[in-house]
Amino acid sequence: MYRRASDISDELTSSRIDVVGKWDPATGGSVLWYYFRGRWRGTNFPLDPGEGFFLGVRSAFTWIVNG
Repeated sequence: MYRRASDISDELTSSRIDVVGKWDPATGGSVLWYYFRGRWRGTNFPLDPGEGFFLGVRSAFTWIVNG
């Protein structure tokens, strides 16, 4: 269901989250899709099966993810 970072940000919206990120072992840093100055910016990276990601949470919410 979620193919790109923007799929998650579109569903959860900037009222709940402000960052979707994942670790890039090749560079030793994070790849970020973040909300700043009224819009989503950064790298709208693909979400591949088995990869982990993290969220920057702005408010409490319930989110059910299977897989």
